[in-house]
Amino acid sequence: MSLHSDYIRERLGQESIEHEWGFLTYKIIGDVVEVGDFYISPAERRSGKSDRLGDELLFRAKQAGAKRIAAWVWPGMPNADGSIKVLFRFGFKLHSNDGARTILVKELGDESNG
Repeated sequence: MSLHSDYIRERLGQESIEHEWGFLTYKIIGDVVEVGDFYISPAERRSGKSDRLGDELLFRAKQAGAKRIAAWVWPGMPNADGSIKVLFRFGFKLHSNDGARTILVKELGDESNG
């Protein structure tokens, strides 16, 4: 793991999945996994590697006994449209908007959505 992931764990209590081409941070709170940051290097964004990170997160969430995964997107931020598309492809559904961010949730246990 990197110093950045050590920092995120110490500062925010989040875990990381890291590769040389991207990373994802998350935190397990009860039976919910909250996605923190998700980044794929621009050169790899159409390579399917986002699917790999998502699959790794899904595996860890199920191992932890999570019932859902929550993620959010800030409309208007760079690549917000791409982020929403990836989340929809993974079976996330719109949940709510808190005025600043759009919140999406994926219920686990329903094998029809990944």
